[in-house]
Amino acid sequence: MRTIKNELLLKKFEYLKEMLDEKDLGEVEINFGQIDKDFLKMSFQDKSWDGSAGSDESIYEIFFYNGGRIYKDVVKIGEFSGSNYAYTQKVDLPGESLAEAIYRFAKNNSICEDFCIIIKNKGYYDWSGSPFSKWYTVTVYQQKDSNVLDLIEEIIKEIEEEVEKELPKR
Repeated sequence: MRTIKNELLLKKFEYLKEMLDEKDLGEVEINFGQIDKDFLKMSFQDKSWDGSAGSDESIYEIFFYNGGRIYKDVVKIGEFSGSNYAYTQKVDLPGESLAEAIYRFAKNNSICEDFCIIIKNKGYYDWSGSPFSKWYTVTVYQQKDSNVLDLIEEIIKEIEEEVEKELPKR
């Protein structure tokens, strides 16, 4: 059933064909969401961890769809990785927020009415004593009532207020 549903969705949202292989249609779960201020404040990290009892991994790809085009590698995704083995270092590098990425993107591109954010996440969890699980999701976040740039302006105002509170009083 998932393959049929996904084929129908690809007819309606043809740009998804650029990021999905037909062979994946039975595996991928396609979802939809709305862009709001809280969502734009989110950042993402690829995760990879291993040990003698198993491993897990979660990898993100984030795309912007704007003006009929797909833009890849537009969001700086962080990294969280490490191991349960002795003498290995943990890496914990934050990614940028979606608002920061759009703010940077909008300096060189006009944000169109069809703007949306597509998040592709693929991963697995395979640890001894727990059931194996794997996932592959593509979620399309669309603008609803507010223009994404208006939401980013609200976020910038919130940041300005926080900065003002942090500044020493004269």
